[in-house]
Amino acid sequence: MILGLDFGGKITSYVSPDLVVKRVTARPGKLGKFLGMVKLVSWVIFNRHRIGVIEFHNVFNPLFLVGGAISILLSIPVVLNPHNSLDEWDLRKRYWLKRLIGYLHLGSLLSSCALVRCATRREQQRLVSFGYKTRITWALLPIAVESGVHTSQMVKGPGLRVLFCSRIDRKKRVDLILRAVSITIQRGTRVELTVAGTGDTDYMAEMFKLADNLGIGTLVQWVGFVSGVEKSKQFQCADVFILPSLYENFGIVVIEAICNGLRPVLTPNVFIADHLPVDCRALIISDVEGLVKVLEDVNLDRALGRLPPSATESVRDLLFGGAGAERILGLYDGLLDEVQKETI
Repeated sequence: MILGLDFGGKITSYVSPDLVVKRVTARPGKLGKFLGMVKLVSWVIFNRHRIGVIEFHNVFNPLFLVGGAISILLSIPVVLNPHNSLDEWDLRKRYWLKRLIGYLHLGSLLSSCALVRCATRREQQRLVSFGYKTRITWALLPIAVESGVHTSQMVKGPGLRVLFCSRIDRKKRVDLILRAVSITIQRGTRVELTVAGTGDTDYMAEMFKLADNLGIGTLVQWVGFVSGVEKSKQFQCADVFILPSLYENFGIVVIEAICNGLRPVLTPNVFIADHLPVDCRALIISDVEGLVKVLEDVNLDRALGRLPPSATESVRDLLFGGAGAERILGLYDGLLDEVQKETI
């Protein structure tokens, strides 16, 4: 039995070992997307009798809009993961085209999916508020996350160590962190900021310039993309972890920070905040002044930015290998069982 995916992820880590996983990816650019669609549709047609389930990511992905429709016509169960495609920031891009596609095609396509799998309640609400309210089979399942904890021997400096670790994009609001750090320093607190990640080159250039203009250029370390041991080192060396996104449908890095003992500082639209256990509750900020207060409070009491060892256990349902992964595995096993019953 084959489980088809339209692009990568960690699905190979939590599907049954007897499943064959097939990924069809599209290259950048219009031609690449077109060829990717042809590749996917061809693969689906030629393997229709061996495919158990096919999962698509992103509501407006052409691979889903075309490949998903063809899969449904061929009686192949389709699972859709909206994958952050319905937040207000992304919806601004070609908004009216997306509305038109939704009106003409998407509603019936969603109602024909075997399952629409959302990572958080608010992601589900976003899909409903976009106009798709009936005949959709839902599953609320967090993204399975690897704990990513590695012991570190890094020694902290005397100042307050602030960490941002994510893709660098306008909606991530790195500028808010830079301004808050600048004000905190002006008020007499010694702060060092580490920005870990890569992304929008134009926005990154703006942030380099902003840091210099604020007079904190030498106090900001731009370390680029980090993973594995290096990522854990950054978490374990920090006093404060901040993700001030305008919109975030889940926030895997938030779980990674918790696993490394950091209490996350988040904005209200980081949706994972709704699902965190009580002893892992995030510190919520909405603006620069709110973040400045958090930084000053943590500087006075470093324990405010840290979590007890029991915190990792508290998020076990969101961790790779935990109950969250087991529910995902059970979901696909259930869909495959239905396919096998129909075949028999």
